[in-house]
Amino acid sequence: SAGEFDDFDFDMHLDVGAILDEQAEEALQLVPPIFSKIDTPHDYGFRQTPYYTLVEKQGEGGEVEVERVPLVKRPVKNTVCIQYGDAVPTGPKKVSAESAVRPSETDPIFAPIFARLRQAFDERPIWSILALRSAVFTGLYETSSSKLVLAISDVAYNFATGPFRGLWVRFSYDPTQDPNSRFLQMFDFRAPQEFWGAV
Repeated sequence: SAGEFDDFDFDMHLDVGAILDEQAEEALQLVPPIFSKIDTPHDYGFRQTPYYTLVEKQGEGGEVEVERVPLVKRPVKNTVCIQYGDAVPTGPKKVSAESAVRPSETDPIFAPIFARLRQAFDERPIWSILALRSAVFTGLYETSSSKLVLAISDVAYNFATGPFRGLWVRFSYDPTQDPNSRFLQMFDFRAPQEFWGAV
């Protein structure tokens, strides 16, 4: 009951005042050491990540700005994703050579991937990612999903909304202007949970 705690005396066995004076305790809002998981000081050895370095640059207003600059160039997904009705892109986004590298068609790893991608989009301007994996990349066992996405971003763009949502479309091809593209639309069927219970 609440009455049992009226005379309860919590003995911390630690003189906080001897460690921090009243002003420091109020300013720092420090928790008493008794609540710490460890009872000895520990050197965590915090250091800058080896993948980035901090570079000071002069800002527009004259102030000094600190910018994180990557030390290791990495492949990036420069996917062009548009809304239905937006202007059709003619090529991939430009990536800063200082921060990333793009997969090259001369790279022995990406060369067969690019060759099959361009052949596929010459045959058909619109593909789903699942169709590309199963129909186009059969036999390329070393091709992972990440490599495919890196390469396809240089060949096609992606719709975020509309009847072609989630599909990859060849650059410069506008499916809204071609009546034949109606056969390549994305139909999204979603059955309620009760339906699956009755099957």
